[in-house]
Amino acid sequence: MLQGVVGFGFGLLSIPLLMWLGVSLPHAIAIIIPLVFIQTGFNCWRRREDIPWRSTLEMSAVRAVSLPLGVWLLSMIADFDVARAKQVVGIFLMLTVLSIWLFRPEPRDRLASYWTFIAGGLSGIFAGMVGMGGPPITVWVLSHSWPAVRQRAFLWSTIMLLAPVQLVLMWIKFGESIRATVMLAILMIPPVVISAWLGGKAGDRLDRTRLRNVAMVALLLIAVRNIVAPWF
Repeated sequence: MLQGVVGFGFGLLSIPLLMWLGVSLPHAIAIIIPLVFIQTGFNCWRRREDIPWRSTLEMSAVRAVSLPLGVWLLSMIADFDVARAKQVVGIFLMLTVLSIWLFRPEPRDRLASYWTFIAGGLSGIFAGMVGMGGPPITVWVLSHSWPAVRQRAFLWSTIMLLAPVQLVLMWIKFGESIRATVMLAILMIPPVVISAWLGGKAGDRLDRTRLRNVAMVALLLIAVRNIVAPWF
């Protein structure tokens, strides 16, 4: 629902919560990949006329190139104990929320090409490493003077296109253990589709700035909890 409203946030919210439930970071990421694909695909279909396909394909290509490095870094984090892995996710989540909240770029019609490489490269690495690749491209899209519906359509389409590539890389790196996790994710498709529809409707009507700020506060609290929990 969060991603349907503001265009991003699926991984930012669900991965820390899944880790609270005892799911390892690689398996938490493997759970959300098919669901993100379904959710963003559904919303892309709803807003297919608003997708800026040229920008989407350019960004997706850059993200796909940097994604393997992120998956390799994930394999390093996976060897941490659970508490330390949660702290890594918490620190990343906190930095992400603060960067989105505090960085307010002046919107313009077009950015220099190197910003696409920077945002896409970081997004691919972050997606592979902690399953949270949305923030860099969110900052990138907020730098454009696009209507809100086009911004969300860009985010949805870019996230959708990367999901199959990421799932294949995860399968190669982590093997058969990922298959059962993906089967579990399939069982979650109905509530995800319903919440995606509700979130999309809400995003079309409600004050997105206020909703985004509320979401950022919630994510910041989750991040703090992940960071400090191992010390108590």
